[in-house]
Amino acid sequence: MFIANKEFHDLVIQIYDAAADPDKWPVLIRAVAELVEKAAEKELSLTSENNYANIGNYQSDDVPLGNALTNVSNLSIPSDLEMTDYSQPELDLILLRYFQSALGIAQKLNAEEEYRDVIGALLDHLPISVMIVDQDGYVIESNLSANQMISDNSLLDIANNRLMLNGDGDNAKLHSAIKHVASATGEVSSKALMFGQSELSLERIMVFVSAVKGMNDSEGCNNIALFLSSPRTQPITISDSIAQLYGLTAKELEVASYLVRGFSVKEISIEMFISEHTSRSHLKSLMAKTRTQRQAELVRILFSSPTSMLDQVRRYVDLKEEIEHQGISRVRVNDDRMLAYRDIGAANSVPILYLHSVVGASAEIETMLSFEDIAALNCRIIAPDRPGYGLSSLNKKPGFNAFNQDLKALLEHLDIPCVYILGFSMGALYGMAFAREYPERVTKVIGVSAGLASTEKSEFAIMNPLWRMSMTLARDIPNVYRLVAGLMFKSMRKDRSKVLELIEDSVVLEEAAIFRDKRFAEIYSDSLGYAWQQGLFATCKDTELLMKKLSFSPEEIHTPVTLWHGAKDRHVPFTVVERLAKRLPNVELKVEPHLSHFLILLKIREIIENDILVRQVG
Repeated sequence: MFIANKEFHDLVIQIYDAAADPDKWPVLIRAVAELVEKAAEKELSLTSENNYANIGNYQSDDVPLGNALTNVSNLSIPSDLEMTDYSQPELDLILLRYFQSALGIAQKLNAEEEYRDVIGALLDHLPISVMIVDQDGYVIESNLSANQMISDNSLLDIANNRLMLNGDGDNAKLHSAIKHVASATGEVSSKALMFGQSELSLERIMVFVSAVKGMNDSEGCNNIALFLSSPRTQPITISDSIAQLYGLTAKELEVASYLVRGFSVKEISIEMFISEHTSRSHLKSLMAKTRTQRQAELVRILFSSPTSMLDQVRRYVDLKEEIEHQGISRVRVNDDRMLAYRDIGAANSVPILYLHSVVGASAEIETMLSFEDIAALNCRIIAPDRPGYGLSSLNKKPGFNAFNQDLKALLEHLDIPCVYILGFSMGALYGMAFAREYPERVTKVIGVSAGLASTEKSEFAIMNPLWRMSMTLARDIPNVYRLVAGLMFKSMRKDRSKVLELIEDSVVLEEAAIFRDKRFAEIYSDSLGYAWQQGLFATCKDTELLMKKLSFSPEEIHTPVTLWHGAKDRHVPFTVVERLAKRLPNVELKVEPHLSHFLILLKIREIIENDILVRQVG
């Protein structure tokens, strides 16, 4: 086939653009989906229902794409002025070579970004406001507390990514101090500054400027850590461990806490109802016990002391978790891991074990039903996070058998002898595996939008392109799949609306309208953020597990199973659930002819009422 070299080179540029910009990976993946399918087409044509058991037994060395990504020979590229006649295999090899190189670049950039993410996460856990700036005051990194302080305080501002103070004199003073400390080569590596009106102590800000040793710019200047303290927004206290370390009295400890909040000696006297003379005496005693000569040095000691920092971080994290994770419980399971779960509804109502999809976690149930809905249905929903999702400990050797033991431990902990299982997508397969292993503990399994691995070319053709690519890579080249998924995750984690857009493009209008609803989009985005807080390792392993031969036989599940499926599902094509239904001995298949993969959002009340609660009435 003849291809203009200019067009060919433009495609190569797109590949490298994606390497440098995670936002472009979903688009690129769609573009190369057909290429991957061609490489796997031969294997798919050899696969049928009769040898379905072999799915998942591929070795990447036996797959053309696997060879192409690892053993592509060097091929020369002619000039842009020519037309070149490429054979299809030659074109595939050239593109795959560039694709492999782009993955390598993206992997290195991804590692750098992950390092930055770790630093950012650590800064966000600090109970004080911290900013890292260069010698000119341009912001390199800042934590959540600092961002909130800038948003709340009229003195601070960020203009063109540069930290500014409202007031020419104050601004010049701040940037002069930053420049001085950044350029210092001797012992003077910190400085404390106070800004704001002296008569309004609660509106003032103390900025502690400290050089970050070993973090130099191209001119050899240190980058700067700014510790921002506002009495109003950041009432820092000094821990008891500091008092024990330096032998401070209760009054000295109280004076120290005011100092780090930016209070002057006079203001401390007013706040503590003591004379200025007494305040100065406490300050002198503090400096003597901490062996400091200047007030700025004393503040630095109080800020940077390991015991102070650790104590405050510990208190901050405990409080943050308590606020953010209300309603989430944990139970210790096998291998000393923790399994997180939500338990919603009255203890004496009908127990339903909800098992989430590959992109969700326990919070998924709250996108479908409110607490009031669950109470009105008179049911109790127990929704665990599978290992690696949400707040459940990661299990590096996951699988159906391992999660069976987790669920058994959870039900024993809750003293629930038998449950209904409601599983969405991949969650339904986990539910069936548990029913196979512990039939006495399961009254019924209800699976929504569930199925086995796709094996037919026609099924892949129906799928959403991104899901089709994911399934093919997960089956044939798991390592590449995890890398690509991780790159796309970077983009989607920053802007979760992209996930909603991808879903909207792959479902029927009635379901897409739900995702376009602003309030629902916020709830669903929050549920994704909760599910993905440990990364995508668990999601990738689940997808790979789906594409392998099942570790249990559906023919051996004698517990009643009801499967709900949308005839227009582009994630799990209808023929897939038909194949699953044929293998289940006690099954009812309910088809929604005009719905697709997320029919559960529209039908969950009907599902619970018709397939669970009606049995209770009967």
